[in-house]
Order: sequence, then C-alpha cells, then structure tokens
Amino acid sequence: MRFSDQVELVADGVTLRTWLEYSIDSKLLTPADGFRMSVGASTRLDRDDMRRRLTPGKRIELFVGSPDVGTGATIRQRGSLQLTGIIDDLKITGERGGGTVLSVEGRDLASALVDASVPVDLLRSAGTRLVDLVAAAISPWSGDPYRLTTVATDDTVGRDILTGRGDGTDAGRRRGRQARAHGLPSDRFSRRARLAAEAARAPISEYALAEVDARTRAGSASGLVADDIARLTTREARPRAGESVWEYLDRHARRLGVLMWMAPDGRLVLGSIRYDQEALYRLVRRERSDPNDPNNILSGEVVRNAADRVSKVTVYGRTRGDDLERASVQASVEDPEMTALGLHRPLIVHDNQIRTQAEAERRAKRELAKGRANALVLRYTVSHHGQGRRDGTGPLYATHRIAAVDDEIAGIRGEYFITDRTFTKSREHGTRTELGLVEKGSIVL
Repeated sequence: MRFSDQVELVADGVTLRTWLEYSIDSKLLTPADGFRMSVGASTRLDRDDMRRRLTPGKRIELFVGSPDVGTGATIRQRGSLQLTGIIDDLKITGERGGGTVLSVEGRDLASALVDASVPVDLLRSAGTRLVDLVAAAISPWSGDPYRLTTVATDDTVGRDILTGRGDGTDAGRRRGRQARAHGLPSDRFSRRARLAAEAARAPISEYALAEVDARTRAGSASGLVADDIARLTTREARPRAGESVWEYLDRHARRLGVLMWMAPDGRLVLGSIRYDQEALYRLVRRERSDPNDPNNILSGEVVRNAADRVSKVTVYGRTRGDDLERASVQASVEDPEMTALGLHRPLIVHDNQIRTQAEAERRAKRELAKGRANALVLRYTVSHHGQGRRDGTGPLYATHRIAAVDDEIAGIRGEYFITDRTFTKSREHGTRTELGLVEKGSIVL
C-alpha cells in the first residue's frame, strides 16, 4: 500500500488535517520557523468552528507524517511533531456558491522573542551563566499561550522527533548520541543524571561523575559539547536600545560560539552544529536513472559563489581610540582557496567587546565562514516529506541532518549539511519538500 504524508494541526485539542495547500518551513540560521496553510469549509458550521479554533494568538502544534492504517494510530500519536507555535494571521475568503477558504499563518515560539524588545533593566553581571541569562530573558513568556520555560543544551530527542523517530524504538542508539552530544562515555550516561542536570541547568558530567571526552568536541562546529555550553558564562550582559530579546540573546550566545533554535516541543536550545553524524538521506540525480539507486531529485540547482568570500580576516579587539595597531588582542585567518585563486579581498573587523585571543580567533573564523557558507549551495525539490515514504516508515526530512548527494548533472558527490527545509502541498504538485544544503564544516560558530 502506498502512503501519503499528511499534516495535522492541533488547536484547542481538536485536530485539523484536510488542507488545500500548505507550506511549513524550517531555516537553521533564521529564527522563528513559519507555516502557511489553507483549509476549505463546506458548511457554515464548519466555517464558524474553524474560525474560533484558528484565532490569532492561539497556541498550536503541527505534526507531519503518515497515519498507521493497520492500527488506526494518528500522525499525532506516532510522534512526528514538527513545530509548536502561535497563530499570527487568519484570512477568510469566499465567493457566492464557491464555499469558504480559511488561510492561517504563524510561527514557532521563537516569534515572541523576535517581536519583543529586550527590557532595558535585563542587565546581568559578569560571570552569569549563559543558560541562566536565557532563562531570565524568556521568563515573561512562561505562561499561556507560550509556556516557554525550558532551556536545553542538547536536542538529540528533538531531532529524532523531527524525523518521525521520536517513539523510542531507537532508544539504545539515541542514548549513544546523547552521550556523545554531552561529551560523555555512553556507559556513564543515564536518564537519572540527565533529569537531575536539566532541573539544575547544570552539566550532566557533574551528576554522571565522568569527565568530558575531548575527542567528542571535534565534531562540533564550535568545538563545544552540551556540557561545555552548560558551563559558559557571559560578561556584563547589557541590552542595547531597540534590540529584540532574540537579538540580545543571540549576540551573547554567538560570542561564545553557541547557536540558538527552537525544538519542536517548544524548548529553547543552546547548542552547536554537529558534523560527525551519519548521513540519514540519499539524494540522487543522474542523466540516466539506475533502478537499483533511482533518481529522487525532481528539480534543483547548485550555486557556486565567490562574490561573498574574503581572502583574509583580521579582527582587532578592545582598544583605546581608533588606533587599531595598539589593540591588545588581534587574530587573523586566511582562506587558502581564495589565496590560490589570487583573489585579494582582506576584511578588517574592530570589536571593542572582544577581550581575549580565543574570542578574536572565533570571530575571525566566523567572519571567514560567512562567505564560505554561500560558496556552494545546493537547492533540491523532492517528492513526499521524507526518504522512502512510500511505505510510511522512512525518516522525515529535517534540518541539522546530513544527506549523501550524488548529482551527476551538477558534478556533486559527497555528504552535505541540511540548513533549510520546507514541506509544501499544492493542487498542482501534491506533497513535496524543498531542501537547502551546504558543505559540511562551512558553518562556523
């Protein structure tokens, strides 16, 4: 039996699943994932009921996947939660004799932090832990409808949920991935230690009585594991006028090499990109499809770009006045590929907030990586919402994952990191997924 991926939106405990069109996007480097969906109402009763449930400001949950026809289990029950968010807009259109269409738009819970200005009195003294700073900043949204209360430094479970594997059937391997994310041996990682550490927003190693294995840091874009992030402290965290809460937190997190994103269940994650994971998907486009390894890319483009790249970045830290040569801290990093091409494009950055050599080096690498991240970008459209979805059992597409790509037309072969993913449905094309990928290691925090 051939399965078809579906989307369920849960609002006020009621599930809506018959959509005319939808677009559900997730972008790793852009806060607040969004959704746009349209549903038809054939009767006045249906229209009025959905209008009440889809009122702007209400909290919703979005699930994606295939229902289990054999057991009758719904998508919601099978653990494929994609997003917990808030409805932003509702538009109702209709024509005489043509029925009514309700179009709803919204974003995940990060939208609250993106839209709100940071309070000017949210000042934290030097030595405040980053996790505590974030917890204090999001505390105004602890009540309904947001219920934004949890700060996490490991999103292993959330990433499994996004791919439709959050039901615990892969618990043994997941435990190993969680241990690696924290930098611990798998035999010292336990649920009891994890729960105790999460309650205290503390490193798990303190409860597991184990040291972080330095080798696990190599697979992280920032060289940090979850336990390292739990220990990070900030300097005096002074808000800037007009800065949003997200901008305020992101500024301090990035300075420490930390990326923020929302987990599907509404937890705010402080983490890092991990490049040491196995490829979960395979994307193929050849001149002639191989029956044993068939093409699955419907359309796509590969963009190679040198315009945004620089040949060398020099970062100067805190100094008096404008005399950069007297800066006590400075760091430089070069792009060997640009140098080999003979392209001379130096970039100089002055940041008075940088006070250590490590911070200067991290900033220099990050500035160099901004251009490298766009040096090779893959954009593909594929059928369905996951790999091997004909029987409903393959993994759903998600960001933060690795795909093995074999694109004969564009001359691409290797493993690439997924930064963007959009689920779509339309009358013309049915259910599809749009993916954006970059080279592994090109994003540096």
